[in-house]
Amino acid sequence: MPTLNKLFDKYIEPSVRFMRRNCPEPVISVNNNIIQSQMRLMDCFLNVYKNTDAKIITEAEIEDLEQMLEPLFVFAIIWSIGCTTTPEGRKCFSDNMR
Repeated sequence: MPTLNKLFDKYIEPSVRFMRRNCPEPVISVNNNIIQSQMRLMDCFLNVYKNTDAKIITEAEIEDLEQMLEPLFVFAIIWSIGCTTTPEGRKCFSDNMR
């Protein structure tokens, strides 16, 4: 899905770079793990948009997903990349995301 690629390009590297430079981590993380956490959160949101034997996803549902994709993506970044820091670092990360 081209939209996801654009969101990764727009948010992932800048978010990780900002967090590494400006937000202290009580427990050090590695980039692969925090990005994987972001992808797992996204997978939870996107799981309901997979065709199954019981349900076929409609074009209207896909259009709704397109509208919600960026806010969901940012939510997942906040609770994966931005959550590894201290309370002060979370405020700093939040301000940067806004």
